Amino acid sequence: MILVKICGITDSKTATIAIQEGATFIGLIFENSSHRYVTPERAKEIADQTKKGGAIPVGVFTDHHAEEIERITKEVGLEVVQQNGKNARLASQNLPHHLTRLFVLHVHANGSIEVADLTSLDEKRDFLLYDGMVPGSGKTFNWENFHPNKQFRFFLAGGLNAENVQLAIKLKRPSAVDVSSGVENPKTRKKDPEKIRLFIQKVREVA
Repeated sequence: MILVKICGITDSKTATIAIQEGATFIGLIFENSSHRYVTPERAKEIADQTKKGGAIPVGVFTDHHAEEIERITKEVGLEVVQQNGKNARLASQNLPHHLTRLFVLHVHANGSIEVADLTSLDEKRDFLLYDGMVPGSGKTFNWENFHPNKQFRFFLAGGLNAENVQLAIKLKRPSAVDVSSGVENPKTRKKDPEKIRLFIQKVREVA
């Protein structure tokens, strides 16, 4: 079964809706320049609700150092971290062993993947997460020319929505798909419950 991560959740109500529809992972963004940013206090509320619903909260980090990541994960109660930015990825070797890493590799529009040091990752514990060059932008990359590292299980992100997620899954068979802007109302930039429902339905149909 292909798992689903809904990223950029900012309130417990939306997290509950996503979980009820079948999401396994709820992404909480700690980059304070993002309109999807949540404070650690708000994130803890959402994380507690997420775990109560049987799903897994994921902390999304960018320019955070290892000490910041460890402090926030303890405060919020997280066991999975997504490493988006340079500092967050460099922090991997200094993070507690029990934390599962979603290590982001950015993919160019033509499908070529940036080079990164993966030696700090554990193939049994961790995942790669392939995303476009600007995460959360809603832009896709060339899936046919994109060749994921076969050593690791992986999440696929980058411009996914209800219209294209089935093709992406058929072409690459990821462990999970990750969506943010693809389930938002473009005018309000808030998560749309109907788009969440439809996205997960499309994943289930093909998975």
